[in-house]
Amino acid sequence: MTCLKKIKQNVECIIEEFGFNLLESKFSKENFGNARISVISGNLILIFYCDRSQGYICIADSKLPTEEYDIPLIVQWLNGSGDDVMEYDAQYDFLKQSIKVLEESFLINNYQETHSKLKCNRKNRMHRRLGF
Repeated sequence: MTCLKKIKQNVECIIEEFGFNLLESKFSKENFGNARISVISGNLILIFYCDRSQGYICIADSKLPTEEYDIPLIVQWLNGSGDDVMEYDAQYDFLKQSIKVLEESFLINNYQETHSKLKCNRKNRMHRRLGF
């Protein structure tokens, strides 16, 4: 199954199972078939990417939609540890298991603390990767 087909199938499942709504769908044949599909529920935005046949998933907050966090970073934040890179299927499985926790984390009374922790984790990950 191609990256784009898998992502479309997963997005349909998220919409049906969890009540998300389609926010955006972009596809570019000229750019190696790259695609971005976003869905939203409450404050939580899920962004599914297909980049040169590699799939990955990010999460954003409707109040700060340009501030995206990838699933490996979310795993590290929620579990206290995790790999910096994950296969797409593992990202999707984790997302499905964690949607309710993520929706709660991005509620109006929690989102500032959530963003603060995720930004700190992202900075620490970059320092770790660069050997600081």
